[in-house]
Amino acid sequence: MDSYQAFECNILIKSVQKVSSFIKWKNKIIISQNNGNLLIYDFKGKNGLMNKITNQQTITRFTKKGITQMSIVKPKFVLVALFDQKVQLINLLTWEKISLLCQNKALIFSYNGKKSLCVGCKDQLIIFKWENETFQQKKNIPLQETPITLEWIETKTICIGFKKDYKLINIRDETLKVLFTTGKNGIPLSTLINNSEILLQRDKISLFKDSTGDTPRSYGIAWSEIPEKIIYFEPYIIGVFQHDLRIKTLSTQKMVQKINLEGVKQLYIEDNISPSLNSNKGGKENNNDKEIKNEKEKKNDKTNLINKKNKTVGYFLNKKGIWRLNPIPLLVQVDMLCYEKHYEEALQLCQLIDTLKEQKKQQKIRFIKLEFAFYLFDQRKFERSMMFFNEIHCDPRIVLSLYDFLVPKEFYEGIPIPVYQTKTLDNNEQNESIFALIEYLTQQRNSVELEQFKEFHKIRKILDTILLKAYIQTEILLVSHFLRLPNYCDFNESEVLLKEKGLENELITLYKSKGKHKLALELIEKQISENKNIGKILQYLKFLDKNDLDLIFHYSKKLYQIAPNECLQVFIYEHPMESNEPKRNLPKLKIKKFLQENIPKLVIPYLEYQIYELKTTNSEFHNDLLLYYYEEYQLYQNKFKTEMNSNDFKQVANFLKNTREKITRFVNESKYYTPEKMLTRFPEDELNEERAIFLSRVGQHEQALDIYVHKLKKYKKAEEYCVNCYQKDGKTKDIFIVLLEQFLNPQVSEKKLIEPALNILTKHFEKIDPFKVFSLLPQSELISEFIEYLTLVIINITKRKRKLLVIKNLEKTANLNLNMKALQYKSDSKLIDKNTLCQYCGKRIGDSIIGRYPNGIIVHLSCIKNKHICPKTKTNFSESLGGFY
Repeated sequence: MDSYQAFECNILIKSVQKVSSFIKWKNKIIISQNNGNLLIYDFKGKNGLMNKITNQQTITRFTKKGITQMSIVKPKFVLVALFDQKVQLINLLTWEKISLLCQNKALIFSYNGKKSLCVGCKDQLIIFKWENETFQQKKNIPLQETPITLEWIETKTICIGFKKDYKLINIRDETLKVLFTTGKNGIPLSTLINNSEILLQRDKISLFKDSTGDTPRSYGIAWSEIPEKIIYFEPYIIGVFQHDLRIKTLSTQKMVQKINLEGVKQLYIEDNISPSLNSNKGGKENNNDKEIKNEKEKKNDKTNLINKKNKTVGYFLNKKGIWRLNPIPLLVQVDMLCYEKHYEEALQLCQLIDTLKEQKKQQKIRFIKLEFAFYLFDQRKFERSMMFFNEIHCDPRIVLSLYDFLVPKEFYEGIPIPVYQTKTLDNNEQNESIFALIEYLTQQRNSVELEQFKEFHKIRKILDTILLKAYIQTEILLVSHFLRLPNYCDFNESEVLLKEKGLENELITLYKSKGKHKLALELIEKQISENKNIGKILQYLKFLDKNDLDLIFHYSKKLYQIAPNECLQVFIYEHPMESNEPKRNLPKLKIKKFLQENIPKLVIPYLEYQIYELKTTNSEFHNDLLLYYYEEYQLYQNKFKTEMNSNDFKQVANFLKNTREKITRFVNESKYYTPEKMLTRFPEDELNEERAIFLSRVGQHEQALDIYVHKLKKYKKAEEYCVNCYQKDGKTKDIFIVLLEQFLNPQVSEKKLIEPALNILTKHFEKIDPFKVFSLLPQSELISEFIEYLTLVIINITKRKRKLLVIKNLEKTANLNLNMKALQYKSDSKLIDKNTLCQYCGKRIGDSIIGRYPNGIIVHLSCIKNKHICPKTKTNFSESLGGFY
């Protein structure tokens, strides 16, 4: 950076000899000489820049020996001076020596610019705090060796440089932490960075540390040789060497400038922004405070701006005199850096500019990043270039203008955009740049800031189309994945691109994403005719929903011809192919009708899936399935009769058996078919057991039992039927009487079935009214055949009588007990008149509503907080009768 200058250097005071230390205060330079004389120079100048000496004052033998270190306590007009191993406070207005802090033992001190002063002695540190307009001694910390450098880090930590190493001391708990050695040179050098970090020199490397001893930065500042001094001059580090000053940036560690000056002994950086040490909070202002306040109020906005520009100035001393190191305004430095294409340093400096409003600063930063991005692209650093384009949310069309080999010019017709002229890329560079572009476009297409552009929808289409083109050229395996995502690719352009590359599968995905399902299915159909791969068309049809029923119906007929077993999946698949899509919910009645008319062999499997898997309660589905089962049964029954002597007889017999079992199972388990309809459709001369169930469902129990008893001769089934239907107090309480009529009534039964009737009577006598039974018993039969039943009835009646007597006596006893308890409560009475007192508050009851507790306590209702707890005795009556009444 030979043409870049961060500082200007000019001499202020020439030929000053034997200087022990110097400092600047306001418009004065205060110099202490080795013989104890004090030289005070007054300067005149505008905008804070001192150009001309207006007065020189000498205070002879101000001290016995020269002052070796000075610091100013702002804004108290107090100078802290170290001389002759003493630390003295001096009034800058009167040059009066105020107070002596240390005597005959001080070697070095460090003032943190706030309220703390640390004085380093040969064997200890002495800590002072600013109180009552002076420094008060607070603590002594012993040391094992002599300190050479002292620096405050924040408010509680001091970094000490010894001859061999650096150490941290926490002044609160006096803990000591060793950092590292000073290196071969054995001379500690340090400078404070922003009050929270410190830079420590070890041989040719300056290393960063914080107040805990940790390393806050992953880098150090490297020098070509060991510096004599280092000092932080925001945002630079200045290294003092024998023949020059070398200036490096703190962030990038690059050399910025060399200033050829020999023999620099001291270097002092002044910051015009002064911390307040005013200890009179809430009290009266002293004269000095008033003076400062008045000065501030007199400054106008322009002066404030100038002062901000020049808030930090450096001064240094060599044999020729005292020089001023004046920083060039940061904005000028930024422009110089941009001109030299040092964009990283320009961005770092731009962040430090506080003379610009935030909006303008951000505009400047954005401009630099834009220029930097173009520069990086030209340097073939494509990834970093795209990173900056992304950061500033640059109009994507500007970025795409760099890719004239990829982006058709017609995309930009009617859209004026600036085009950056870059070098032509070869094939390898083009591919490398496309990889970076893919990452950029992926982030941009999801960016909220994209919506700020007026042509938002057009830009979005451009981005996705170019991204597709980039994938096709470099990452062809990702094309399908990209097209499956929601995208805004230009359909016509994308179709042409995919056809040119022969990417049929990706073309199908494009059609699918754009809702061009007919085109997709035509292409899949073509593929099937070539290689018989039915998986694609099956998966595609399973993706389509109720809006594409015509396509589903059309292509499912073709699919059934190729793969009848897989075709059913098209209609029963409910779950979406993509997790973010809703369920298909195809119209089931329309599908049923289509299958009935076009693919009848799939009707039964479809109905079975709806009923057994999806648990549908639609009676139409249940009725249809049962009728289809019956049609299937009739078909196999006819085959069974005609093929009794054929080789397929066994197979047909098994089919017939299985179909009958399906009918029986369905008739018993389903609750949603219409039995009235089934009675008209099923013939009376076959499937009698199923017909009996239909009759049971419509409440025709007599006819149902007639089938079990007389047609099927299944008395056990008839008994089970009655057991299932019996309701003690319902309409079917006499169901067993109906069954007995089937067994014993000559008008119903051709032959009396005495044995099954006796079996029913003896097993279920408790559920049968004996008086109704007697009317059914045949007169011709011997009574002895029914003696067992009669005995059971008599025993049962006797048991019931005894049970009722026991219950009656228990109820009688309970009634007596209740009456006794009522008498007991009535006897526990108390007379209340106008003079009766509330037993809680002690006031008269009068005509008030009262509450009475089981323990006899009577209180006003208003005195009761909990009706279960007596307010006087605190007894809880929640478990006793009434509790409160």
